[in-house]
Amino acid sequence: MSDSFVIKSVFFVSLVCVIFVSRGQDTSPETLPLGGNPDRVSSASVRLFSDEFNYTGFRLPASWKQEGVLHDWQIDYSSFAGGQPPELRLNWSPNVSGKSHIISPTVPVAGGSRLRLSLRQYIHNFRINEGEVAGIDVIFNKGQSRETIWQTEVSQNTPPGKYEFYIDVPEEANSLQIAFRFEGDNYNIWNWYIDDVFIETLQRVDAEAISIQGNPTPSVNREEVYAVTLRNAGLAPLEDYQVVLVQQGGTELARQKGITANFTDTLTYYFPLTPSSEGPVELHAKILYAGNGRVYADSTHILSLIVQPEDIVSFRMARGNQQMTLPVNFLWNHSLTQSIYPASRLAAASGTLTGLQYQGNFETSLTDKKIQIWIGETHENNLKEGWLKDVKLVQVFNDSVDFLQGKRAVTIPFEKFYSYGGDNLVVLVYKEDDDWDSGNYFVAKEYQGSGFTRRTQQDNMPIDPLNPLEEGTLSDHLPEINLFFSTKDLKLRDIVAATDDSAEEKDQPRELPAELQEIFSRVIETAEAQAQEEEEAELQNQAQPAQPGQPRPASRATDGIEITEFIFNETITKLGNDFYYLFFQQWQNPTQIEGLSIYVQERPMPGMGGVVMIKVEDRMVFQAMLRPNMEQIRQAAASAVDRVRNYFVNYQQIQEQLDGDDLKGTGIF
Repeated sequence: MSDSFVIKSVFFVSLVCVIFVSRGQDTSPETLPLGGNPDRVSSASVRLFSDEFNYTGFRLPASWKQEGVLHDWQIDYSSFAGGQPPELRLNWSPNVSGKSHIISPTVPVAGGSRLRLSLRQYIHNFRINEGEVAGIDVIFNKGQSRETIWQTEVSQNTPPGKYEFYIDVPEEANSLQIAFRFEGDNYNIWNWYIDDVFIETLQRVDAEAISIQGNPTPSVNREEVYAVTLRNAGLAPLEDYQVVLVQQGGTELARQKGITANFTDTLTYYFPLTPSSEGPVELHAKILYAGNGRVYADSTHILSLIVQPEDIVSFRMARGNQQMTLPVNFLWNHSLTQSIYPASRLAAASGTLTGLQYQGNFETSLTDKKIQIWIGETHENNLKEGWLKDVKLVQVFNDSVDFLQGKRAVTIPFEKFYSYGGDNLVVLVYKEDDDWDSGNYFVAKEYQGSGFTRRTQQDNMPIDPLNPLEEGTLSDHLPEINLFFSTKDLKLRDIVAATDDSAEEKDQPRELPAELQEIFSRVIETAEAQAQEEEEAELQNQAQPAQPGQPRPASRATDGIEITEFIFNETITKLGNDFYYLFFQQWQNPTQIEGLSIYVQERPMPGMGGVVMIKVEDRMVFQAMLRPNMEQIRQAAASAVDRVRNYFVNYQQIQEQLDGDDLKGTGIF
């Protein structure tokens, strides 16, 4: 599919995230997983220790030691940490209170060196914290000294994913051990899963391709932005490298010359692509960099896309990070799930729903499985009172589905389209089978206390999907879902300020590009409605900015030289206009460059906010996903000022790079 994409432009935005953890420094409970490949060893690194817990039976081998109380540390044939089964697990039963350590074998090290510890983990919290703490310690010289490199109070889930920490080895140390520590009552958690524990040396030059993210269901002739994130894993600054976007078969779509990244800096590059034909497409990104006189490459995972027809758009709901047997539980012959997706999270106000897509993670391929799906709408906000039996449900699918091995999307086009009217969406999924299988999960998101889902399953006889006799089990999880709508009669919701935006809602994209919502979700902090009204009133009382499309000259004195540039306000909504005014208020040209125009633009995203962009002439230098929250808008405006100032300072060098060949694609697309 060499003609699958049209590349309109290429631009980048860098985000710096220092994740270095020195000895004795604890990270906060909000530590997020990095993603990436835990099996990766850099081109010149030496792996000193590895354990993927591929042991038979339940017990750890004798090389791992347990200290303290007898919490139930076992080998479990599961993959909740995100790797492959089996994995290490701390179970909630039997109930024991106190402190325990699981200590690795001794690893010889060189004193004064710096090492990287990578692992996969997932802590699934159960109850309110009563003093429970989970941590990772490093033991030097078989107990002569011990340092904590990470710990968290277990008051919430620690998301599944890859975590990395850097260890400074003391000059006097010649060995180390990794110790997983749990303090408190293990009954207050569900489980702590750990997998793929690796210790390796660091090299001077080492680049890691962490991830590629973007809409997995783009539409023909509709531009989407795909984000490629990399990290400098080497001790020296990463300078001579390029980021390349590649389609299956090795066809290069685009490349960008990298900017300098210091040790542990994380940078994100954006590639706008426009699909030109329908069908499956696979993308990945790679970093080409030089070190020790050689050229190395590191690649991201494969991002599988299914390009939709031009008249179909998709909206992602409940972007998740947990593995659940929802909406289908293959551990039972018969499985029934009913979920409510709140209308407030969906950009579509009304329209024709043509299909849906779940995100699966399957150890084995399960083919030709009979699936039935019903769609309906309700005013109810949860399923705490039981199954919704009085709601009119329309059967939209009754056929076989193939669930393929690996982390893959499961796309289900409806046999009968559903006319969505704008209320809370009800999705009922039923699997009737004469077989069961383990190790097969879907991606889901937890909304604590929501009661969004109800489920039941059994082996002995089929379930009546529209009139289940069993009460079932209430769940706070929603399966991650992509909903496909026809553009012919699609109506979008107006952008409104959120007045009750809980922490669980912050990272819920209601319309793509989802990768922008994910990247910027860490800086989203929602104010209470009254505080927001006060902020907005304060802003309105200040001097009014220029009208959209009209230039406003920005004149500043720098070292006695008067410098003038034009700042164009091309925003559309109040959110964009507020961002423009705050940017203008703080902007000051740090150079003597004259005659450059700055354009503040906006792409509204109904139901979730919008994307604000800043161009200097025709070059994109800043982009951020915003919601109608004054504190977040202030933070974004301050970041934009820094980014544009940096562009002006490095203008001459950037122009030379952009005029070269390193930002150009193959010319095929």
